[in-house]
Amino acid sequence: MVIAQEKLSRNKISEIARDMVDSHKDYNPFPLTKTLNIAKEDIIPGVMCPKCSRKGMKWHLKKWHCSTCFHSAVDCHLPLLDDWFYLMDRSITNRHFRSFAGIQNHHAAKRILKKAGLILKGTRRTAVYIR
Repeated sequence: MVIAQEKLSRNKISEIARDMVDSHKDYNPFPLTKTLNIAKEDIIPGVMCPKCSRKGMKWHLKKWHCSTCFHSAVDCHLPLLDDWFYLMDRSITNRHFRSFAGIQNHHAAKRILKKAGLILKGTRRTAVYIR
């Protein structure tokens, strides 16, 4: 049996391996609307009831209330925020949250976002919340 001649030297293989490691980037498909070319208008906004799975829970007296099954809870907005960060953008403003969750009161939205454990960057009109 004849041993074939080396195609690449050990040094060349090591160099290629180093280049591959140096140029590696983690795949981050989020937000999916950009990755999959989904129109943001096609995403249905609203807080989903964890009990009956209907969208449209209303924020009243520091709780989310479902008008269909009358379930109420304080943390129903957390899956909504997950949806936002997976689908829409890497950050969210108070205005975007109010629009997406169906809340009118900007003070209530600020408290909800703050309690959700998001990090506030910026002030006033430039304020955004990130994970």
